[in-house]
Amino acid sequence: MLNKEILNEYFFGYLFDHPNGAIEFLSGFVPLIYSIVYFNSVWKYSKILIFYSICIFILEIWGSIYAANKISNHLIYLVFYLFETVLLSIFYLKAIQKPKYMFYIIIILLISLASILYNIFGNTPILDNFSGSIQSLSFVILTLICYYFILSKLELSSLKNSILFWINTGNLIYFSGRFFICLFLIEVLDPKINGLEGFWAIMSCLLLIQRVFLAIGISKTKIIN
Repeated sequence: MLNKEILNEYFFGYLFDHPNGAIEFLSGFVPLIYSIVYFNSVWKYSKILIFYSICIFILEIWGSIYAANKISNHLIYLVFYLFETVLLSIFYLKAIQKPKYMFYIIIILLISLASILYNIFGNTPILDNFSGSIQSLSFVILTLICYYFILSKLELSSLKNSILFWINTGNLIYFSGRFFICLFLIEVLDPKINGLEGFWAIMSCLLLIQRVFLAIGISKTKIIN
């Protein structure tokens, strides 16, 4: 059962004392707000970004409620990573639509999904360095492939108006940073090292950057690239 006093303490007490949590929580609203503002102008493959923004928003609300009640929210994050992998892969498939690229995107999608599903069903549903590293590395490779496609298709002067460029750049920054964090996740979670606050700070900054770039990409939906 939800406890109103605990929720009030979390949202108006805990988050004020933990800026990393506040940054992560508030950053979840950024792409959703842009999705609402630019809802009528969203077209083609960029429509999937609205669903992605909604998933981010739900993750932050749902995850915060669990945290406020001192319940593990690891499974929530793993389920979100499943949706994230599927939605971003669909975005790239619709954005690129070239057979030689689509093959690699599908392979990356299947590998990422398999690692996360293994984490959920073949393991205790906790955040671990295996599925996180696989998903992150897969998307780093995908973003680099996408950069090759972008640079071969677009003039440099038109990059600032490209939805794909902004989304891809945000994903590259986020997933490359998260990949290195996941490699050292076991050490980070070791209570003797006490590296959790540093881990949280880096993740909050990476999430903020990715979500700001996502919002910028959504704001470019009026422009046909």
